[in-house]
Amino acid sequence: MPPKRADLLLELGCEELPPAAVAEGRRQLASLASASLAGARLPAAELVAFATPRRLLLLASAVPAVQEPEVKVVTGPPVSAAYDASGGLTAAGRGFAKKWGLAEGDLRTEQTAKGEYLAAEVASPEREAAQVLAELLPELIAALSFPKTMRWPQADAPFPRPVRWLACLYGGEVVAAEYAGLRAGTQSYGHRTIAPGPKELASLFDDGAVDGKRLKEFYKKELGVIVDYDGRRQAVAKQLKKAGLPRDYFETADYHVQWTFDRVLDEIEYPTVVAGSFEDRYLALPPEVVEAALLGYLHLFPVRNDAGELAPRFFAVHNARPRAGDNVRAGLERVLAARLADASYFWEVDRKTPLADMAAALDGVVFAEGAGTLADKTARLVKLAAALAERLGLNAEEQAHLARAAALLRARADDVARDFTSEEGKTLPEARGETLRAAQILDFFAGEGRRLGGRTFAADGRDTFLYTLREPLGVAALITPWNFPIAIPTWKLAPALVAGNTVVLKPATNTPLTAVRLFECLAEAGVPAGVANLVYGPGAEIGDVFCESEEVKAISFTGSSEVGKALAAKAHQRLVKVQLELGGKNPLILADDGDVDRAVAFAVNGAFGSTGQKCTATGRALIPRSRLEEFVTKLERAAAKIVVGDPLAEGVDMGPLVDAASLDRVLDYIALGKKEGATVACGGNRLLDDARKHGFFVEPTVFVGVTPEMTIWREEIFGPVLGVMAYDDFDEAIKLANDTAYGLSATLVTKSLNRAMRYINHIEAGVVHVNSPTVGASCHVPFGGYKESSSGSREQGQEALEFFTQLKTIYLDL
Repeated sequence: MPPKRADLLLELGCEELPPAAVAEGRRQLASLASASLAGARLPAAELVAFATPRRLLLLASAVPAVQEPEVKVVTGPPVSAAYDASGGLTAAGRGFAKKWGLAEGDLRTEQTAKGEYLAAEVASPEREAAQVLAELLPELIAALSFPKTMRWPQADAPFPRPVRWLACLYGGEVVAAEYAGLRAGTQSYGHRTIAPGPKELASLFDDGAVDGKRLKEFYKKELGVIVDYDGRRQAVAKQLKKAGLPRDYFETADYHVQWTFDRVLDEIEYPTVVAGSFEDRYLALPPEVVEAALLGYLHLFPVRNDAGELAPRFFAVHNARPRAGDNVRAGLERVLAARLADASYFWEVDRKTPLADMAAALDGVVFAEGAGTLADKTARLVKLAAALAERLGLNAEEQAHLARAAALLRARADDVARDFTSEEGKTLPEARGETLRAAQILDFFAGEGRRLGGRTFAADGRDTFLYTLREPLGVAALITPWNFPIAIPTWKLAPALVAGNTVVLKPATNTPLTAVRLFECLAEAGVPAGVANLVYGPGAEIGDVFCESEEVKAISFTGSSEVGKALAAKAHQRLVKVQLELGGKNPLILADDGDVDRAVAFAVNGAFGSTGQKCTATGRALIPRSRLEEFVTKLERAAAKIVVGDPLAEGVDMGPLVDAASLDRVLDYIALGKKEGATVACGGNRLLDDARKHGFFVEPTVFVGVTPEMTIWREEIFGPVLGVMAYDDFDEAIKLANDTAYGLSATLVTKSLNRAMRYINHIEAGVVHVNSPTVGASCHVPFGGYKESSSGSREQGQEALEFFTQLKTIYLDL
């Protein structure tokens, strides 16, 4: 007889996963397993998920030996056909009882809309847990969602980095689970067999109690694997003395070394210190170049002598058993020698040749992995742009290149949109619309270049000609977000170029391909090499270079308020021009005379278009109390009609959130809204059915009963979530709308010109709509916000050129 309850162990061994995927895999495994076990009527007392780059492990404590019973009511023939005139069962009645294994006393009648029918309560047959788990666990594994580039190509095996082994034990016995051809407890791909028996797992299964400490000890002792960060750090500290270094090396090292060490420890299971050396002649290079080659590319750690000078030695914290140390050291030394040779060559070239004379050579250095860190390469790119800025960017004739780029972008709109949708998640029509919007922006600014000029003024003196000129700044650094990966880069880049500047653009790292497609069009249209430049990498590191480079004269940033403020604080130390476009918490106000259907349409468009991932998205709806029920009812119906799914498929209205971090943030806000007392009128869940379990899909969500102090009312969620609040007086509605740190966009639905003008004059927003959604902006008019939504300058339209120019006043006496 199996025990009444036992512990379940599921282990998935795979090829190495990146750190972000490890953390996400652990989170998904715990969440999906909880739902799966509960749905299978095998609820666990406790679930714990562990993860390393090569395995995901689930421990479910006290899982029932059999499924919890499920009782359902079954109906049979009508009573008139089930009983004869004497009250005995007819053949139909006896057939129904036999089908379900029922005695006559188990039968009853049930009144339905169609009449009285024979009925009975039937309990589902008992199934042992091991049998259910064998069917359930493969589905659980397949439900784990990872980027397409990390999956098997076979449609039936979406798990990342081919599964190398599968262990599944219930109460110490192997469960016959099978996934993608792998059976638990069998050899696979030449790797070790995983079928530990009860003796090997005795430390895990001690009277049914499993805890993390025992798990860690088991892995460390039996497999040589350290599954926790602190344990890995302690293991390295013990080995540092053998390498001739103090045990507190990483406690006293600079930030870059500590950051690299933390990253290494996130990626390894067998922390082993390996010491090596390199040739003395490379010490002639600047120390920062040597350290960049060590830390930046190979994750090797520099060693210094007692005087604090670099020594020709290094050590690595490698993912290998100690016996592999010599081979690892030899391999690292060979790779490091090649890297230092490259660094030496590029450093000599840079040192001896003026940047202005080597634009073509620098282009290769910038985009290849030359000497130095990412910051070094970004600085090189800025210097190159500065050298080319001496010719004032695009001249009047070359501004026509933007119109040619617009034509190329239109011709490729379908292909660009498909790439765009694949990496960002907007639906294909939305992506195509944004691509065409970028072409429209290029066209507009191609014409604006000839209208760029100053003003003439009446002078005090009769012989004085008094006027102003607008001149380019030099190098403009642009940092753009992922949610509009082609429109926002274009509306920054186009005016900067037309104003005569050169540009270095850092697009979001999770939408790299869309920016490349834009730059391909610019290059083919004839924009000179070095005038428009592209650099990728961590925003913090590249942003610091932009802030510190003397060559950068202006920085334009779109993103979160926190990052924007920090960037501006650094840049202002050099008095650099900074333009910030930040967040929004945009209100929709329905006046008591407004059209409810129209307001609902605007709310759906504003809150759920682009999955709510817009700074202009509608986050708050203010509705007259007398019309609240009608508005919410119609909004629920409209939200229910939204088709959420594959953004590349036809008929889909809303795609997924951009990544796992966004999914977690939106779900956290939804949970917080419930905790703070708001009521979910519709939505509020992640979608995990077969068609959507591999994506970051969330239902369109509407909260009612929201109050002004609630977090979901005050903070930008950046997802398909709308809060609805009732108001009693129109002036109160405007006051509630203004009660926010943001002031980007707002809309009013009304038939009254008087109300519209009161709203226009008192609303605190940079973009004001009346009877249109909060989203959308024309390229020929200024765009920007009040308060913490903007730093004050405006993007798009002629005003965009003001930020990218400096004004000169001329007194010309004749």
